[in-house]
Amino acid sequence: MKGAALAALGLCGALLAANAAPAEPPAPGAAELSGEALDEAWSVRLSDARERRDTALLHLADAQQALSSARHRKRPRGSSLAALEADLARARSARAATEAELPELLEQARRAGVAPGVLRRFEPEDE
Repeated sequence: MKGAALAALGLCGALLAANAAPAEPPAPGAAELSGEALDEAWSVRLSDARERRDTALLHLADAQQALSSARHRKRPRGSSLAALEADLARARSARAATEAELPELLEQARRAGVAPGVLRRFEPEDE
C-alpha cells in the first residue's frame, strides 16, 4: 500500500510538472491578430493558466492530506517521510508559481488589447 501511494504521488508530481510549464510568449505574428481572433487566442492562454493553477491547488491539497495521513496513521520515517515532505514542498512551489502566472497574463492581455469582457471571466472574484 505504501509503495502504491508513493507511486501515485510521484505520478501526480510528474503530471503537475508537465502542466506547470511557464506560459510561452505570444507566437510570432500574434501582434497581427485583432478583434475576435486576438480575444480567442488570449482566452485559450488564460484558460490554460487557470487550469494549471487549479491543478496545482488540487495537488497541494492531496500532498498535504497524504503527509497528514501518513503522520497520524503510519508514522513514516526516513526516505518515506522525506519523499512526502519533498512532494509537499514541490506542490507549494508549483502553487505559488501558478498563482502568480494568471495575473501576469491578464496584464499582458490588457496591454495587447483584449476586450474587457473576455478578461473579466479570468479576473479574481471580489472577496
